[in-house]
Amino acid sequence: MTVATSLFAPDAVFTSDKTSKEEVLKEVYGKLLKAGYVKGNFLSHIIEREEHYPTGIDTSPISKELPNVAIPHTEGEFVNARLIVPIALKHPIKFQNMIAPDESLEVKFLFMILMVEAMVIPGNRLMPLGGIIAMGVTPALLVVTRGKIIRMIIIGTIELPIFLWAGTLVAPFVTQVAHQVGANIPAHTLVSDTTMEGPIEKFLGYLVGNAWKHQGMFIVYAILAIAAYILIFWWYSTEMKKRNAKYAAAAKEA
Repeated sequence: MTVATSLFAPDAVFTSDKTSKEEVLKEVYGKLLKAGYVKGNFLSHIIEREEHYPTGIDTSPISKELPNVAIPHTEGEFVNARLIVPIALKHPIKFQNMIAPDESLEVKFLFMILMVEAMVIPGNRLMPLGGIIAMGVTPALLVVTRGKIIRMIIIGTIELPIFLWAGTLVAPFVTQVAHQVGANIPAHTLVSDTTMEGPIEKFLGYLVGNAWKHQGMFIVYAILAIAAYILIFWWYSTEMKKRNAKYAAAAKEA
């Protein structure tokens, strides 16, 4: 497995003069495979996923001057590293719109996303980048680790699969609600969000929802999960009170 120390690598930044989506992906795939960043079956799966789950992004609502982009990606089991691969296109290439798959976009830049963490969630179909962003978690990590960057990185790496798993579990429910309110979502597409705070609460909601339907062991799982959640909250609250008391005592002595 190739280990990358950041989300970008000098040997994974490309310019392409190809004129079709398939040609660009094939060209970049060859270079990534040679560098050890992807596996041999990466190309077929990223092309297949792009056909079913297009990734073109229309940037015109932000600014008419911005070029459209696409963020092709596939499941983590086909990659060996965590990377974002920028690709500048010399010729605009057509990608289908992520929001409206029947619409074609002229794309000038690609940001291919390789996320090995996504492979830990069987059947995961969520774009893992959202778990990295997770801005709501950052202030909490800053407080809990007292600003220690290495600890923040370690905890964030552990949290990423948790966000993906939570998003995967609630995706069918979120998609159903979206259809009910009239959202224009293709039949084969699931909607979810990996950046919302509270993945643990998503797990609780999933367990309680299934327990409400009287689905056997889910009742037991829900009871145990709620009890564990309350105990963890009580423990965390107690520890924070102790820490605050120490800070207050130290401030008085100073």
